[in-house]
Amino acid sequence: MMRRAGDALELARLLGMELARPEPIEERPELVELGEDLWEKFPHGWAKSIYVCFPNRLSRWTDICIRVRTVKREGELGVEAVTVDKMYRPEKMATYMIYLREPTDEEFERELERLKKEAEISE
Repeated sequence: MMRRAGDALELARLLGMELARPEPIEERPELVELGEDLWEKFPHGWAKSIYVCFPNRLSRWTDICIRVRTVKREGELGVEAVTVDKMYRPEKMATYMIYLREPTDEEFERELERLKKEAEISE
């Protein structure tokens, strides 16, 4: 179990991303699908952010968030930057937010599955 904000960098690595390097995100098809859905729903603008957040155990007022900033250049979806931030009320900033109870890859996978099921039910 991760206990420090610095451990969020390890979670970012587990999610298959390199920090602050614009690269395609084909390695994580669920993130590609989520990014494409975001761009379909909100086609205007030049960047969309996906936040993956979890509780900050050092302060009950903030969350630790991994921000995946997606961009679309010449029709191709890519990651512009990945940052780790301590945030107050990240839901106000995110285009899309996934909130995890525990900062683990397994919890991330479970949350993505839950979101997919919700999307299927709403269709």
